[in-house]
Amino acid sequence: MAHPKRLILCVALAVLAATGCDGAARPVDGQPGSGEGCTTCHGDATRVTDSPLVKAAPATGAHLAHLQGSTFRDPIACAECHPVTTSAAHSNQTVDFAWGPLASARGATPSYDPASGTCTNACHGAAPSPAWTADVTLDCTSCHGHPPASAPHDPSKQDCSACHPGTVLATGELNREAKLHLDGEIEAGGMHPTGWSDPARHGQAAMTGLAGCAACHGADYAGGTSGISCTACHAAAGHAGWATECTFCHGDRASGRASPPVDTHGLSLVTNVSVGAHDAHVGATLSSPVACEACHPSRVGSDVRTDAAHVDGDGVAEVQFGALAKTGGKTPVYSRASATSASCASTYCHGNFSGGTVATTSWTSTTPMTCTSCHGSPPDTGKHTFHVGGLGLQCANCHASVVDAARAITAPALHVNGTKEVQFGGTWGTVSVKGTWSSASRSCSSLATGCHGQKSW
Repeated sequence: MAHPKRLILCVALAVLAATGCDGAARPVDGQPGSGEGCTTCHGDATRVTDSPLVKAAPATGAHLAHLQGSTFRDPIACAECHPVTTSAAHSNQTVDFAWGPLASARGATPSYDPASGTCTNACHGAAPSPAWTADVTLDCTSCHGHPPASAPHDPSKQDCSACHPGTVLATGELNREAKLHLDGEIEAGGMHPTGWSDPARHGQAAMTGLAGCAACHGADYAGGTSGISCTACHAAAGHAGWATECTFCHGDRASGRASPPVDTHGLSLVTNVSVGAHDAHVGATLSSPVACEACHPSRVGSDVRTDAAHVDGDGVAEVQFGALAKTGGKTPVYSRASATSASCASTYCHGNFSGGTVATTSWTSTTPMTCTSCHGSPPDTGKHTFHVGGLGLQCANCHASVVDAARAITAPALHVNGTKEVQFGGTWGTVSVKGTWSSASRSCSSLATGCHGQKSW
């Protein structure tokens, strides 16, 4: 009999070989790609605690302390310390190191000492890091002096914010929203490194820390103590109304459509939750285009400079279902598992109604919706089965205002609108189907010869 651990390892390697590794070694918000091939063996960095599972590597040592954000910095990518492979052949029981720009910043030569379990790199200052398996709490002096011993620091002064106001607040706490600590640069005076004016650099940082910009640029972003106006710069680029302009941060500026793609980080793949099925909803053909407010808090007239709940720092959009999803008193549920996995459940829109399938739908699925995605064909309620399965009537005979004889939706505004639209039409054999429907009594009457008299549905 195979040893259980060996069997599990073989299965994991087989899955990895089948799925591959897409270069995103762990699913972290804002990074493209699912990383599912890697997490088959290495685990998911989004879990809360170290759990010694079969998915072993990130469950050992200080992996989670690095892969998850902290009071000092954002999550650190796997590629900062290891080569990110595209083949399962790298599983050779040896941990390989390949240091990235953060670990190598400012001329540092990173290394790992397996005997002591310590790293020497730019991240941890001149001294070696704590042992990889040590349970320690780091503070400012773990990586540098307070203040550092190097010139021009004055050993008698500890007001870091005087020279590093973009990195350290007047309270002595790190200004995490500015994202200037442990970024490979020493920010002083100008506060930002060379090239920061490029929207691709400061724009994405602002998406998850806009409030931090106000520390230097002022609450109105007109310059503040920095003397540099965000509004003036944006106006020069053609976006004077940037603070209330939806497509300034997401969506398509060319068409004016505010929903992704692209998202706030420039991503456009449906497999990213930040993009997902927005296109399928806003460009819907089975129903009217779904408005932003159907799934999100209304941001009509929102000014990101004063609306703290809009760009709130976590980089994750709030989901708040509107009236359509709640039709019939339903309680829809949205669940976000990671940056590449989210789902909607119990929504009216996807079958939570009489005769529906009550479907749980994946927000990142690329599978097109059909009639049976949300209800039977025909639904099993009332006399549907008798009329369609027994007598051979078509959907269009009783729902002529919505669908045609080929079952194509001809009036999207009357489909997925919270109302069962009944209108007789078309032909059944040689008979023209005509009559009256009462939604109050749920009955048919005045039907054409060949059908029947008044009947309750």
